[in-house]
Amino acid sequence: MRQEHPVRDLGEAKGIPAFEKLDAWCSARGIDSRRWVYWLFARTRFRFAPKITNLYPNRKNLKQQVKAEAAALAAYNKLKGTPLLTETILGEVDLQRAQRGESFNPNRDLSTTAEIMKRRYLQEGRPDLCLSSMFVNGSDVVATWGYHPKSSSCVRCPLAYQCAMTLRASVPTFDIMALRMGQITIQQAQIMDGRANHGR
Repeated sequence: MRQEHPVRDLGEAKGIPAFEKLDAWCSARGIDSRRWVYWLFARTRFRFAPKITNLYPNRKNLKQQVKAEAAALAAYNKLKGTPLLTETILGEVDLQRAQRGESFNPNRDLSTTAEIMKRRYLQEGRPDLCLSSMFVNGSDVVATWGYHPKSSSCVRCPLAYQCAMTLRASVPTFDIMALRMGQITIQQAQIMDGRANHGR
């Protein structure tokens, strides 16, 4: 569709004022402006982009304006599923959580699955299997993520010191134990890691 009906870049000079007006129009009516833009595309089945001069009803005659708005809002309110928009918004939410350090991070957080495996290995008297499963990639074995000071299994493990040293050696760019104990944030660890990997 993009090849058949290319969407030209409006540029900042035309695009920003047009979308600022659209955003103000949507806000005044309690409408999510991104969902409104999605509807503008969806109503044409994504075959072509709406005209920049026709992003929302804008008639000079008040009676025509009221009528045009009522028709557009009635059609907009019929919009049900918005899979592409939902996927985009959820992706942004996940990215924001990751940037704030709120999403799961195996360098910092306890994993429920890993804790089950640690407990099982300890009960079976096989802490060596737990140690060898610290980092697993592309197999059926669950990664245990190494020694964690907040893990009830780790603090009882006879290989805790060896595991902690192995883990520290595998993450030389920041103090992973300080991260796991909450002494540094995920953002601080990422900065340290970035500096180390870029030679700064």
